[in-house]
Amino acid sequence: MKQRNVYSVGQINTYIRNMFAQDFMMNHVAVRGEVSDCKYHSSGHIYFTLKDETGVLKAIMFRTQAARGLPFRMKEGDRVVVIGAIRIYERDGKYQLYAEEISREGAGLLYQKFMETKKELEEMGMFAEEYKQPIPRFVSRVGVVTAPTGAAVRDIQNISHRRNPYVQMILYPALVQGEYAAASIVQGIRALEAKNVDSSGYKFDVINIGRQVLGNLFSDFRDSFTACYRQKNIEGMKEWAEKMNTLFTDVDRLLSCESSFSIGKWIKDARVWGKNLKEKEYYEQNARCILTTWGQKATQLNDYANRGWGGLTDSYYRKRWELFTQYAIDEMSHGKEIDEKSFYNLITEFEYQWTLQTNVYSESSGEDPIRIANLLYIKYNPYFDK
Repeated sequence: MKQRNVYSVGQINTYIRNMFAQDFMMNHVAVRGEVSDCKYHSSGHIYFTLKDETGVLKAIMFRTQAARGLPFRMKEGDRVVVIGAIRIYERDGKYQLYAEEISREGAGLLYQKFMETKKELEEMGMFAEEYKQPIPRFVSRVGVVTAPTGAAVRDIQNISHRRNPYVQMILYPALVQGEYAAASIVQGIRALEAKNVDSSGYKFDVINIGRQVLGNLFSDFRDSFTACYRQKNIEGMKEWAEKMNTLFTDVDRLLSCESSFSIGKWIKDARVWGKNLKEKEYYEQNARCILTTWGQKATQLNDYANRGWGGLTDSYYRKRWELFTQYAIDEMSHGKEIDEKSFYNLITEFEYQWTLQTNVYSESSGEDPIRIANLLYIKYNPYFDK
């Protein structure tokens, strides 16, 4: 059996490049088409696409050629004649038109048809302000109604993953051509609406999962602080103490986005039962005790009914850890080990005094938990990559 020659991808692309280079027509070609996807890059190069009813052709005009071969500001919809050469871009294995001169032929027919259709839709009220929906600044989920195969859905997936890989894509497969396409697309939109793509339940899940993930990370921070304590590394203890403190603050910010995760709602609901100020404060103290000391100072049921709630995480749990880490650092700085009895008295006094407070907590910060979760992911993801 005759052995075949096997070539690398680069060799094939180089061979095709040479084919284009040796073809006289490909090196001196004039192409008529309509401009679309026209982008003026900061480098001065111009990237655009020529299209007609039968196809599209990628094109580029370098800054030096544009300075002498483009006498007007090219824009979307211009019908032009481009003179240049067809070459292959070896790295991507794609051919494109390298423009040397561009002249304008007038307004493109495809663009005119587009504007006519747009005008008709405007007259029908399709672009009226009352029909427009606000677009969130930080998108968490996107519903897509399109054909399940083909270039369109692949472009959507690729661009979405490149711009923001954390966006969840929900695809409804639909017909996009033919007699039944319109009905299929409408059905898809209604199906996604019924699924409630922008549901509050999703935000609840984001907070719930986020606090668990960050809680696991806190365990790692705590272990690092402990390791520094055993090594008598005071600077390391300070570093990890600060990281724990910041993590508590960030978790509290995420939790405070929703009233379901807020101590503010818990206390407000408790105070409602009181008929006067004294009774309201009594019910609030009970509500605080249930979550923390269980009614008595230094009780064995401490944290029996603890909750990961906004407001509580910052004012109670964060503060307790801050007291502990600072106490440990101070003792280490004086060459001492932690006096457990002394610290026990300190922390139980703090816990008891917290139950007697009557400061007001908001039910919700009003921040978008999706946006906060994205920010925290960017901030803490490096710790998970290690």
